[in-house]
Amino acid sequence: MGPNRQADVKLTETIWKPVSDLPQASPFRQQPVDWRVRAVIEFLSTAEDLSILDCGMIGQRVHLSRSRLRHLFKQHVGFSLQYALKLIKLQKATILLRHSYLTVKEIGAKAGFNDASHFVRDFKKVYGLRPSEFRLQGEHCLKRPVIAGSANK
Repeated sequence: MGPNRQADVKLTETIWKPVSDLPQASPFRQQPVDWRVRAVIEFLSTAEDLSILDCGMIGQRVHLSRSRLRHLFKQHVGFSLQYALKLIKLQKATILLRHSYLTVKEIGAKAGFNDASHFVRDFKKVYGLRPSEFRLQGEHCLKRPVIAGSANK
């Protein structure tokens, strides 16, 4: 795994931590992480229904336009807000897969995916396993999230 990929995995892990644990300086720039980006990460980490969120709605919470929020988020975190939202949905899905008897389709819907096939495809792309395989094999087989170059747009 190259240094850029390691940095991407580390950032992915960082986004899930409580905002108080986030570094004060962005790993990409020697400047403090914008308070609005920190507020968005906290909001996304605690939001119950991720299926109704979009960049415009999130931007309104921190008094930013959709385009400015996207720019700031990518500048400070290193990948897009949409991709971060997808990773949060997938993380919620792994929790449901571990601790519920819901079907994969139901878990995808509860995690905020509108289509079960998109959920399965995204899960496999990021974690390397289909949700059903993860459920059967357990967490010990789950690899770290993959930050694909094409998915970071």
